[in-house]
Amino acid sequence: MMGSDEWDREQPIHKVTIGYDFQMGRCQVTIGEYMEFASQSGRHYPEWREIGNSYNLETGDDDYYKGQNLNNDAPIIGINADDARAYCQWRSDKERKHYRLPTEAEWEYACRAGATTKYSFGDDEEKLGEYAWYDDNANGKAHPVGTKKPNPWGLYDMHGNVWEWCEDKWIENYDITPRDGSANKSGESSATVIRGGSWFNVAWYCRSAIRNSRSGRNDIVGFRVVLA
Repeated sequence: MMGSDEWDREQPIHKVTIGYDFQMGRCQVTIGEYMEFASQSGRHYPEWREIGNSYNLETGDDDYYKGQNLNNDAPIIGINADDARAYCQWRSDKERKHYRLPTEAEWEYACRAGATTKYSFGDDEEKLGEYAWYDDNANGKAHPVGTKKPNPWGLYDMHGNVWEWCEDKWIENYDITPRDGSANKSGESSATVIRGGSWFNVAWYCRSAIRNSRSGRNDIVGFRVVLA
């Protein structure tokens, strides 16, 4: 269970009205998809492929990523929120559409798929393994996207596999967050909101309401895109 400070992050419960249409990516962006962008742009490589980085699999002296699943069908890891935004811009230019990161409100709306329970499928943690890669079944690494059951709206890996970058700046609770579905841009925090839980986390940290933050790159955070 969470501590009181973590519980406070999900408070106060409030109504958000999203008065516009958007489409959420069915799956997390994969390593194969992301590396096409990085190779074409020559920039924004994940740190396990970045030249001169200590985490570089071939030249670095740190084995942080060497036990991870880095196959093309696994979710991208080792990138920060700005890298994810750069991918969205590249894909927008390439397809002449508008891709971006989801806002925190959009993400939770899509994750819940109309449910008010702990998870999109209900409250029973025993069923989580049918929908998510998490601490109990992931064996210490991410897995190919879309290999568990989707939520009721056809979205995969909304619980677990990797956390997902959102567009919002991190703020400790919902006191001053927007109520119209837009991203929170206020505050001085350098951290960005992440949602969804990961292969590393226990079931409680894969709930629809769970929220956390990160600033740097690591092996438990990736992203999915919104088309708006």
